[in-house]
Amino acid sequence: MYDALTVEVLDRSECEKYLRERLLGRVVFVDSLMLAVHPVRYAVEGNYILFRTPHGAKLRAAAQRKMLAFETDHIDPGTGHGWSVVASGYAEHVTEPYEIQRLSDMVPILWSPAEGTDLVRLFIDILQGRRYRA
Repeated sequence: MYDALTVEVLDRSECEKYLRERLLGRVVFVDSLMLAVHPVRYAVEGNYILFRTPHGAKLRAAAQRKMLAFETDHIDPGTGHGWSVVASGYAEHVTEPYEIQRLSDMVPILWSPAEGTDLVRLFIDILQGRRYRA
């Protein structure tokens, strides 16, 4: 256990660096008036976060161009040292055949590839991060 944390705000370039280092994050969205958090495998291209999703709530949110949040982190449970990055912005369901083909190789497959998959692109409007040190 750790007693006191030092929290440092990360600048945008550090947030982008950490965001690109990871492959697993969490998408936060509203589903039936409740907040939902789902883990996703993702990739970053330019100012976008890309992920695949089966048909369902995440895809409905993207198709309606709703605001989503995305979080990824790396925190050592023993020391409390680590970082967290949160991005938020509007999402869209990628439907253009050219874009689907261009982006498909970048985005990791789902854990269960037998499910129908669609691509979602989250436009990063706000990017914030914190570094934690015990």
